[in-house]
Amino acid sequence: MIALLKRIKKVIVLIINSVEHIEYIFRYGHVGILSSIKKPIRVVGGKHIFVGNKTTILNGIRIEAIEKWNGKKYSPEIRIGNNVNFGQNCHVTCANKIIVGNGVSVMPQVLITDIEHEYIADKTLLETGLEVGAVEIGDYTVIGMGTRILGSRGVKIGRNVIVGTNSIIKSNIPDNSIAYGNPLKIVRRSEDGRSKIVEKNS
Repeated sequence: MIALLKRIKKVIVLIINSVEHIEYIFRYGHVGILSSIKKPIRVVGGKHIFVGNKTTILNGIRIEAIEKWNGKKYSPEIRIGNNVNFGQNCHVTCANKIIVGNGVSVMPQVLITDIEHEYIADKTLLETGLEVGAVEIGDYTVIGMGTRILGSRGVKIGRNVIVGTNSIIKSNIPDNSIAYGNPLKIVRRSEDGRSKIVEKNS
């Protein structure tokens, strides 16, 4: 009897996943097998969003591929790899390119953006243009809760990086590093397992 109930549960899960993936086909550029995007969610420009296999995006995410802003057209591309996990209430905004590698973990309330609003006196942000860059996050990197990745001038975060909670990232981080704070401090792991501060960015 227990075995039968387990089989029934598996069938129900498969049906639910199938229904979700039918929605994904019409809403996104691509969503891979065994991936899940939990509601509620705000999506803009879904056809420019590509998600790999076995990736989970939890509820409350705001993910926006900006095709047009204040009369100017953009060609956004958001690519999220395989086995990626996004926590709740993250915000991803892209007018050019944001790449998230395989095996990346993004904790809740993280901002990832490749844009910055221009400032013009006596005008609202809705009336100004955008400064646009790109963001790349390498495989198996962990982004701590509340971190802000500001890529309007281009940011590349390497493989196997750990980013501490509430950090502000405006510049590149090399592979196999620990980074934290505002201003950002980068700690590179040495071959003998020890760490030291090697760079300080504002």
